[in-house]
Amino acid sequence: MDRTGRMIIPPQYPTPLLFHDGIAGAQIGRRNGLIDTAGKMLLPPTYRYIFAGGAGLLLVGYDMRYGFQSLDGKTVIPCQYDVALRFSDGLAWMQMGKQWGVIDTTGNEVLPPTYTGVTSSLDGLATVCLDDKYGFANQHGKLVITAQFESAGRFSEGLAPIKRDGLWGAVDATGKMVIEPQFKGMMPFIEGRANINDGGKMGVIDTTGKVIVQPAYRWIGPFHDGLAFASTPEGKWGVLSADGQVLVPPRFDGMNPGNIQAPPMFAEGLAAVNDGGQFGYLDMKGQMAIPAQYERAFNFRGDLARVIQQNGRTVYIDKTGKVVLQPQVDAARDFSHGFAAIRRNGKWGFITTDGTVVIAPQFDEVGDFFVVD
Repeated sequence: MDRTGRMIIPPQYPTPLLFHDGIAGAQIGRRNGLIDTAGKMLLPPTYRYIFAGGAGLLLVGYDMRYGFQSLDGKTVIPCQYDVALRFSDGLAWMQMGKQWGVIDTTGNEVLPPTYTGVTSSLDGLATVCLDDKYGFANQHGKLVITAQFESAGRFSEGLAPIKRDGLWGAVDATGKMVIEPQFKGMMPFIEGRANINDGGKMGVIDTTGKVIVQPAYRWIGPFHDGLAFASTPEGKWGVLSADGQVLVPPRFDGMNPGNIQAPPMFAEGLAAVNDGGQFGYLDMKGQMAIPAQYERAFNFRGDLARVIQQNGRTVYIDKTGKVVLQPQVDAARDFSHGFAAIRRNGKWGFITTDGTVVIAPQFDEVGDFFVVD
């Protein structure tokens, strides 16, 4: 159906269809195919898996083998690999048996299967394993930092964690040891900060290896806009600043909805937090912008957030906590591109941000609207 509720594709597929560039995956039974926006089958439901494969191709899986298809259904590279990763700049890592190599978009082997392990990186260097040692290779699979470490993490922000003699440090893209191995555990850098582990407790270092937060926490989330949530051994959550200061003393029970152990996270400048079993919103200055009063609270999407009141009713609030929408529904979802799915009497439809029901509840299941690039 389109945004007016007009049926474009008759109900026949058991799972919601998410369109991208005018195509969507369609599942029949346990097999996946592709359809266009008119419902025409572009690829028959043959594959167990279909993913975006990069380089304008689809990464497809069949009988535990993977290959690549074009968007018009032509086989570009047959399903022959045990594992394949997305193309990036025309190259992709693939695994044959227990070894990894590199192919181009025609399937030609740029590097025959050589490594026993590969982890891709956002910084252009992949972490590879060779003869039980770890090093780093470029996109063509050529080693640029020899396999010499006991273990290694991903490159991020120009640095990668490495393990030598049982301790963790970090190297730069030339292989220079920037942080001497000294920590029992280490995560990749985000916003110039990396989490470290010492005896089961976490702390934070900067890109020089200076300890910014002493290891004292059970868990520290990634920094975002200079802030990170941190949990004490007792399970209480607070907020740390990038300079290691405690912005909010640990007192929240932690949460992302559905998982009380997950850390809160900021979205649109506010974070839903669990304060004594009730939910409210914390701002990035460490103040409660919306008092804890809800049974459940979800992240803001634009100017609106979905909350469940103590009476079990779902409503949408603005950033002041004012109830903006009170749909008469059994269930509702977050807004996506101006539309939110609602359920009444077991059927799903859609409303807009002003509460107008633009598609009457009539479907057994729906997906979210997405912008077609």
